[in-house]
Amino acid sequence: MLKKLGSQALFILLITLLSIHAHAKIYSGVLKGYTKWQGEVFVEGDIVIPEDSVLVIMPGTKVTFLPARSSTDHVAKNFKNPEHTFGTVGKCDIFVYGSVRFLGNSKAPIILGNTAKDQFEKNVIGWGGIILMPEAQTVKISYAKFQFAEKALQITGNLKCEVDHCSFIGNKTGIETLEMSEPLILKNTFKSNNIGILVTDKSFPRIYYNTFIGNVEAAVKVTDIAYPVGNGNKFQANARDIWDLRNILYRE
Repeated sequence: MLKKLGSQALFILLITLLSIHAHAKIYSGVLKGYTKWQGEVFVEGDIVIPEDSVLVIMPGTKVTFLPARSSTDHVAKNFKNPEHTFGTVGKCDIFVYGSVRFLGNSKAPIILGNTAKDQFEKNVIGWGGIILMPEAQTVKISYAKFQFAEKALQITGNLKCEVDHCSFIGNKTGIETLEMSEPLILKNTFKSNNIGILVTDKSFPRIYYNTFIGNVEAAVKVTDIAYPVGNGNKFQANARDIWDLRNILYRE
């Protein structure tokens, strides 16, 4: 009975949201070829961008994540690498094996994690995050606002990408770098996350001219054998500015 009521509540939530935004589109599953998101977009399950496919997100796009349905949760687990441990059970993730292009700008940023509340209007619906897999092409992410995610952006493998002029607000982790990745993290704002940037697993992020404000656990947390470098970053009212668990030198 409770399960049935929960399903009915989710259905009512979805219908309510879509009635407010009549032109919104709902996405889940594997997006092959060319896909363009613009305006109001709803995601209700895991998304996979395969190799040789591209997702383009237009300026001003607002992406709202709904609770992942059982039929679409973990769609990426069996797609490419069944043993990988990325993704969040019960929450929407976007797995990028191909390419993703953020076309936001200073006047029309992209919002990922557009505010939506549960059926009781008490809790904001969170989401998993965007996972850039080792096969992903060179990625540049600019002028986007990431909020309410478990790990808003995970950068894996020997991937060189740039993340600039974005804001990460109210996430458990803003950016996680791992598996030999070498991203350039430039001129972003990390505010009120548990962790702003988590550096782990032999990754080599370049962290320059970012602002870290009020992050609950740490602005930058370094674990395992990882080698972040940085300069020009500003830290204000964080529990810890640099939390180095392996005594690895952070070169400022």
